[in-house]
Parts: sequence; structure tokens; C-alpha cells
Amino acid sequence: MPSFPQSWPNRRIFPAEAPIFLQTLGRHELAKTVPFALLKDCPFCPSETEGALTTRPVTFRGKYLFVNIDDPQGELRVEVLDRDCRATRPFTSDNCVPVRADRTLHAVHWKGANDLANVAGKQVKLRFHLKNGRIYAFWISSKETGASHGYVAAGGPGFTGPTDTVGSAG
Repeated sequence: MPSFPQSWPNRRIFPAEAPIFLQTLGRHELAKTVPFALLKDCPFCPSETEGALTTRPVTFRGKYLFVNIDDPQGELRVEVLDRDCRATRPFTSDNCVPVRADRTLHAVHWKGANDLANVAGKQVKLRFHLKNGRIYAFWISSKETGASHGYVAAGGPGFTGPTDTVGSAG
């Protein structure tokens, strides 16, 4: 495990099927083969009104985007951007079905696409547009159930081992 800068006092680590980095850590940056994202104490993209977050370029194998979200009175839309930061059709914010929920596992969908298979394996960025809510985590899964294949810490009902292989099926 790498050492963390003091600016990350509680050093929370959230597993992900593919590496997703939200902040450059300089010499502390994790290698791109390590499958987890680092988040600070508070949710990223907290918003009392409106805000957006764009990831660094990512390449993933899965097909389904999931979020841990708290925005029942707000709205989240996600778009997939190409290398030039242009929205990739049909994965535009206008085509994104608005997410209004308070759930730890919620699928993101777009009109005109069943999944992210058309952009899997390509270098893209994700841009999250959030109004009046908080997004705590996101991941891309190879399963429609949202299985993250990350460690589940203390386990829980429906889990068959130390990692989430079931998602919402558990």
C-alpha cells in the first residue's frame, strides 16, 4: 500500500473494477493497474445547487455504470466524452435518464443505448452533472446487477465471499 499525503487524513479507499483516479497525487499517485479509486472524507461533487465533475481519461471493460447517490430532490446526468472532450453519442447529458434517488447502487441509463459496450476498451472521460445532491462513488460493472468486484469489508447479506460478486442480486 502506498503512503498517502497528509491532506488525506482518513485515507478512504473504494474498490472499483477498473482504476478510476479523481485527483493527481504527485509522487503518491497509484499505478494504473491498481483497481481502486481514492476519495476524500466527503462525497465528491457535493452540491447545494449545481456542479460538474469530469474524470481523468479512463479505459474500462464493463458495460454498466452505477453510482452511490443522494439526490432525491435533485438530478444527476452523466455524459461520456471522447479524447477531445466532446460528448459521445448516444451518451450525452441530454440522452441520460435523470437520476433522482438516495441509493448506494443505482444504474445510470441513456436513451438509445442498452449499455456502454460501444465505448468499452476506449479511452474516455465521464462528466457528472449534479444538481442539489451528492454522489459518493461510481463504478462500471460487467454485470447488470452492479457487482463491483471490490472488497465488501465486513461482508453482508447475500455476499458469497470477501468481494462483491453479486451487486443488487444479493
